[in-house]
Amino acid sequence: MLPLLVLPQLPEQWQLWPLLLVVCLLLHTRRPFCRYLACLGLGFAWAVFNAGSLIGQMERLSRGPEVTAVVQVSSIALNPAASKQTLMRIERIDGHWLAPALMFTTLWAPEQQRLCAGQRWQLKLRLRPAHGKLNEGGFDSQRWAIAQRQPLTGLVRQARRRRA
Repeated sequence: MLPLLVLPQLPEQWQLWPLLLVVCLLLHTRRPFCRYLACLGLGFAWAVFNAGSLIGQMERLSRGPEVTAVVQVSSIALNPAASKQTLMRIERIDGHWLAPALMFTTLWAPEQQRLCAGQRWQLKLRLRPAHGKLNEGGFDSQRWAIAQRQPLTGLVRQARRRRA
């Protein structure tokens, strides 16, 4: 996610077309240095595209009041007394496939059913973006969450286990 660290904001996708044109021209040359620059340009364009799609999905999913999602349990805490946080992968939102899939963390209440990794659930939940503290010297949990493709936290309103 180097563009997020270097640029003050992500460029729009239409602004990448001139870069891709230059990359195509550089790829047709026989000089190794020009091909190296073309590979750097392709990597930059790919990183900007991925970061833009991730941020777009985050904004779209956290804007609404509640969503109905089909999720898969990715990991659970082995010691429920220590942590009740569960990592889930969103497969579908309101009947539409979500590609690439996003992960989110949620607190699974003990009065609800027990979870196993790999289970699929249909959840009605409220999603919100992960946030971090504005401390320059401290750990940036928001940056870490985005880098891990876990940019959301969810509050489960209703849960129903789906059959495989």
